[in-house]
Amino acid sequence: MLEDGTSRLAVIGDVWLSGGDLARGLAHVRRSDWHELTRWPGSYWVVADTGTSTVVLTDLCGQRPVYHARLDDIVLWATQAKPLAHATKAAVDQAGMVRRLVVPALGDLVGAQTTFAGVHRVPGGHALTLTARSRHVDPYEPESPPMTFTESAVRLRDALATAVEARATSPAETITADFSGGLDSTTLALLTARAGRDVLGVTLADRLNPNDDVSYAVLAATAEPRLRHELVAPEPPPTFFNDLLSAPVTDQPHSDAGRWARKWSYQRHAVAAGSTLHLTGSGGDLLLATPATCLADLAAGGHHLTLWRAARARARLRHRPVYDVAQNAYQLADTSYPDALRQLAAAIRVGGQRAHGRRPLRWLAPSGVAAWLTPDARNGLLTTISDLAAVAPRGYGSLSRRRAWDEVREFGTYQVELNTQAASLGLRLHAPFLDNEVVRACMALPPYLHNHPHRQKPLLAAALRGLVPNSLLDRRTKGVYGAAGYVGIARNIEVIRGLLDASELVATGLLDADAVAHDLELAAAGIPTRFAALESVITTELWLSQYRAETSVTPWEVTAHAH
Repeated sequence: MLEDGTSRLAVIGDVWLSGGDLARGLAHVRRSDWHELTRWPGSYWVVADTGTSTVVLTDLCGQRPVYHARLDDIVLWATQAKPLAHATKAAVDQAGMVRRLVVPALGDLVGAQTTFAGVHRVPGGHALTLTARSRHVDPYEPESPPMTFTESAVRLRDALATAVEARATSPAETITADFSGGLDSTTLALLTARAGRDVLGVTLADRLNPNDDVSYAVLAATAEPRLRHELVAPEPPPTFFNDLLSAPVTDQPHSDAGRWARKWSYQRHAVAAGSTLHLTGSGGDLLLATPATCLADLAAGGHHLTLWRAARARARLRHRPVYDVAQNAYQLADTSYPDALRQLAAAIRVGGQRAHGRRPLRWLAPSGVAAWLTPDARNGLLTTISDLAAVAPRGYGSLSRRRAWDEVREFGTYQVELNTQAASLGLRLHAPFLDNEVVRACMALPPYLHNHPHRQKPLLAAALRGLVPNSLLDRRTKGVYGAAGYVGIARNIEVIRGLLDASELVATGLLDADAVAHDLELAAAGIPTRFAALESVITTELWLSQYRAETSVTPWEVTAHAH
């Protein structure tokens, strides 16, 4: 913390900066240049006092959350939502829960919401400003022109190297890492080792999900002497939903809560090794993979030949005619934001998408939970979306960028609870791909330039060529772990049934119990169904049961300030 006259600045979290950086930061406070306070490596909050207002900044994706609520004539803010809910006696927001389950990436509906009525979230990339008379939330990230592929690769190389080097040169005594063999986590571990630190890389290998991830992990580890590799192959193989009722309690519902025991089966080895900093590749898939909607960007930009090639590749993957895919891309490019919302409403009206089958590419699509809504819950959600469509701005460019940033911020809400879950088990997660400057480097590249017919993540490959082995960067495959999900439902079906039999979402009239039970039995029999939707509902019910069972209320002291 630094103070100079009426200006004060505090930076809290995992951040690497010098005294000179902090002094320059205080100058930015005096100029209200909030963006410049978010460019240091790491993951952190910024709290600034200008003398007339207090400004609280979260990071770009929102994994350092800020919540606020009103208690009488006082505005409270915190880094968790539950204390504010306790202080204000806020009830669970049932309608908001429906929105988060059905349209989790629609920022205009869920970006500022929490599970509690009256407790609001500051979306990633925004600042909460408090004065004696008001509170308001505004974006601090300025609009920036798109970069070329080469420019973005250079920026990503610098940002990721800085993020990793900061952690490698930190006082952390023992650095460990997820080391799956995939591009993201493996790259981070190798970069850390090559920055001069010993790293323990932990890989889960199980016979339920045979793929080449393990072989890539072993190959990468043998080439780096500072990386100690531990291959974990527990028996029986860990699945989703193991020890479900013992899942660590999180502040908000966490869609990965059902996977905690599977993660713990290998991450516990990092804790046993004395880990004080654990690297994870979280965020890499979101920021570096090619979004399907890039076809619309190609169509809008007049890149017709490239579009045809990309459409042909997608048609082969989805077993659809190439003409249909290309036509869908041109239609998507001509879709306004209000029309995208109306198409979303139409899909919800008929119960969302089928669990499997051909479906057109859309800007906005509901989750599988839409198929299980009761008529009242569906009508309420449709009214909310229709009201938004009536006032939504038009414009293709804003829609493409809006979708990308909404997905980044949705991922931030997931990462918050993943961090909380791991911390309760003694593991401090670090996700360098979610550092602000890394996010900026990836988001500056137009989506269609992420596309490559023969590479998973061409931007990462270009950025790190020469720093990590070509065999890893040029990998064309990606491991899948669906078997652990379906086997997990079958193995733990009685516990899951018990949780859903006492469903609060059903009791409050939001979900149709028979519809959910039907898909659950299909999944237990190994029949492909709406698995992601089932996981969301199961983990939400788990969180609700944990929250209702909490008997101790977090002590809360309210201190009034001038602003």
